[in-house]
Amino acid sequence: YFGGGVMNIPSTLFGKSMGSFGQRLAALNAKAFVTCKTWGTLSAAFSGFNNFVRLCRGDVDDNWNTVIGSALTGAFLSRNSGPQAMLQGAATYAGFTYFLDKMTRSPET
Repeated sequence: YFGGGVMNIPSTLFGKSMGSFGQRLAALNAKAFVTCKTWGTLSAAFSGFNNFVRLCRGDVDDNWNTVIGSALTGAFLSRNSGPQAMLQGAATYAGFTYFLDKMTRSPET
């Protein structure tokens, strides 16, 4: 909640045509709650799917769990937009996770 509020402070408090200061704080509260809910859903889905994949793979703990779990997270978060959006979300999340994994992995010695 705090992070969502901080991220929306500039646009909410200093935006034009937002009304009085009280109305701006109410808008900030609403935006913070929505941001908090979004990040909570993302975090829960990501953690849950990563653990689910690890268990399905026989308790193997490697980087593929993260990539497959991210694909499932992307599909889950896009579930209300139809199958094509789910496939696109899965590919985007998995690709981004794979890219970050390759960029941040320490060199093998």
